Amino acid sequence: MPSARPAMQSITSLCERYHVDLAHAGHVARLTTALFDALHPLHQLAPRARELAEAGALLHNVALAIDPANHHTAGRDIIAAAQLAGFTQAERLTLACVAAFHRKTVRPEMEPLFQALNPAQQRETLVLSALVRIADGLDYSQTQSTRVVSVDLEQASDAETPIHLRVKGPHSHEDAARAEKKSDLWRALFRPLRVSGRMTRPGLSPDDTLAVAGRRILRYHLDRIDPDEWLPGQGVGVSPRLIHRLRVTTRRMRSTLRAFGDYYRPKSLRPLTKGLLRLADALRPLRERDVLVAALEDYAQHFEAGAEALSGVQALMATWQAEREAFRAQVAEYLAGPAHAAWFQAMLAFVQTDRHDRPAKLGKPYLLRHAIDMLQAEHLAYVKAFDMLPDLPAVEDLHRLRIAIKRLRYLTDALREVLPPERVERVLTACVAAQDAYGLVNDAHTAAGAALRFLEVRFPEARFSQAHDLDPATLRGVVAFAEAQQRAIDAQLPAWRASLEPLLVI
Repeated sequence: MPSARPAMQSITSLCERYHVDLAHAGHVARLTTALFDALHPLHQLAPRARELAEAGALLHNVALAIDPANHHTAGRDIIAAAQLAGFTQAERLTLACVAAFHRKTVRPEMEPLFQALNPAQQRETLVLSALVRIADGLDYSQTQSTRVVSVDLEQASDAETPIHLRVKGPHSHEDAARAEKKSDLWRALFRPLRVSGRMTRPGLSPDDTLAVAGRRILRYHLDRIDPDEWLPGQGVGVSPRLIHRLRVTTRRMRSTLRAFGDYYRPKSLRPLTKGLLRLADALRPLRERDVLVAALEDYAQHFEAGAEALSGVQALMATWQAEREAFRAQVAEYLAGPAHAAWFQAMLAFVQTDRHDRPAKLGKPYLLRHAIDMLQAEHLAYVKAFDMLPDLPAVEDLHRLRIAIKRLRYLTDALREVLPPERVERVLTACVAAQDAYGLVNDAHTAAGAALRFLEVRFPEARFSQAHDLDPATLRGVVAFAEAQQRAIDAQLPAWRASLEPLLVI
């Protein structure tokens, strides 16, 4: 990690001499200085200590290549004997102690180099060692992918109130767990540290087992619906944006279990799939009302037949909006209830252990690289099978095709880290275009049917006689809306095969 500063040049030279993994060391150094800055209100060390923190992080594994088992003590000896330009004798002792204290149990009273420092220098050494220990834990995965998002000091009189460190990255959960374990020295000096991770992608490798790959994908999706972020009473509430995230994530998790379910014990999957189905059932009516209201809003915006007929859909709009709010309240109640909380914890436990995995069988794909092409080809085959539909298919059959395309899209997106990028983009582009086209047909079909059911409930006599005291404007307006939806279906349906064509040639 080259630097213009003479002191850091001597650190870099020592790292190069002992073949230090500079990718890991540099990432740990960046994490250490980020933590130094964020936690400065507590440790209040001088700016020079920040440079020592960076140097200590770069050198913490200086002896790993020559003595892996004892590299912390061997590194201490290398640093203590080195001629590090730009550092005082006390600073060199501090750096040596940081290397010694970065792993294993820290026993400063047993370290002669530490005892040679004065009390102020000893405190500084312990603080820097605590920071490097945490930062080293945050790259436990050796991927240099975990980054600090925020540090919440939660200033309180209670010294036991934890500091909350949030990190993100595909391997952030295992890195966070390791960092929290290595925060023991920080806890002894200041306050407990709670480290929580958020995955930015599943973090798949071709050499993952299929069971591990499935768990990692599920863990990634589970992060998207963490109740700590959106449960009512947590300051966020169940907003439309979060409801949409729940719907999409629920579908993706069901798709993952469908694709990888054969690699887990069936008994372990049953409560998970049942919970997902209950969540989907809770969300479905709200999703339908969102579709209906959106269709009516679009219709009203583009209506050209006059204000009187437009006023006829106001009762329909009011009904659907009221139903939407009622279903939103039901969803919020379900999400805050014990059944959903129990499912979430069961899913969390599932993705954190391998005890649910089926044993490997000879002749059956076991690693992800064995089955990547097979998984995608199988999903693609289900999509291509719909090519046998007639030129004017039933809307219900087109909806089934849309579901098959969604499953192909979800799988491809989940596996994008281990698939050729050009294939990923080609499949996803074709899937999105087809989904959008078929979605227009399905939404129009849903809206037309719901509008006619509204008339049946509000005016049950309308199909038999016009002599009753009906609201003519409402009747005309709702019928006109239903007819507009049918026209949209008639316009889109003949072009359905053109939307499928790009997927047929993949």
